[in-house]
Amino acid sequence: MLIKKIPYHFDTGFFYELKFVKLLFVNKNIETIALKLQGKRATPITKTTPSPTAKTISTSQQSYDMKYDNMNKMAQLLATITSYTPNETDVKLPAINTLVASMKTQNKAVSTALQPVVTARNTRNTILYTDTTGLVDIAKEVKKYIKSVNGPKSPEFKQASKIKFTKPRK
Repeated sequence: MLIKKIPYHFDTGFFYELKFVKLLFVNKNIETIALKLQGKRATPITKTTPSPTAKTISTSQQSYDMKYDNMNKMAQLLATITSYTPNETDVKLPAINTLVASMKTQNKAVSTALQPVVTARNTRNTILYTDTTGLVDIAKEVKKYIKSVNGPKSPEFKQASKIKFTKPRK
């Protein structure tokens, strides 16, 4: 417990203790967000014994959307601290808010620009990988046909078998 005893009367000490608790809470949140922006864990993974079967879940949060979200949370928290008045202009609240707005605009522009690419990839995947009617399955069936008609040692089958068709792993 951070505070041993909160006085029952409302004197100045009580308000200072409440302000101290609020500041510690806000600073802990800022520290957590700063670690997320840096791609670090709040509590590092302890490596007591190396185990090849032990798996950990990534908590990186380094995508551009997550960086924007965390930077936005940081700006909102810093806005609540009246004593946050740094000397450097690039870390003052207006500069941070400008950065957050810029990140949002750029993320939206990238998302908009990527939409045709995502659509084209989905169309390509449908053409290539659909079961029985996709080009990969058709090519495999053609190879089987060439093998059955000409035999496994024929030059036609050897030539056709050099062309690889595979579906992506799921």
